[in-house]
Amino acid sequence: MLPIQLKNLERKLPAEAPVELHHADSRALGFADASFDRVLIFFLLHEQPEEVRRATLAEALRVLRPGGRLVVVDYHRPNYTHPLRLLLGAVLRRLEPYALDLWRDEVFTWLPAGAARLVEKRRYFGGLYQQLRIERLG
Repeated sequence: MLPIQLKNLERKLPAEAPVELHHADSRALGFADASFDRVLIFFLLHEQPEEVRRATLAEALRVLRPGGRLVVVDYHRPNYTHPLRLLLGAVLRRLEPYALDLWRDEVFTWLPAGAARLVEKRRYFGGLYQQLRIERLG
């Protein structure tokens, strides 16, 4: 997330919101192990090649306490009958080539083995978007 995006988000949050915003490399957040109860990855994974995506997810789990929740929101393969499926595939191939990884593979496959469990997966807008709730295991 760019600093300007963080400033815009900060403006939108209520002053009492129990949220901290930080600008950092997603592969090296600079926080101690098990520092947070919740981590959100919002439309980031589709911007990253697989090796960076794996490192981002491992780092998110590292800073979560055992039992903490990682929430991931990003693209997903739309339903076969989605009216824009073919067009979206062509657009993503041209403009967002890593996004198609999210059409082919499940996010869970990029997590470190045995480090987490999928709690819930929801799909939206004909399957084009997904929200995952993932729990860090102890």
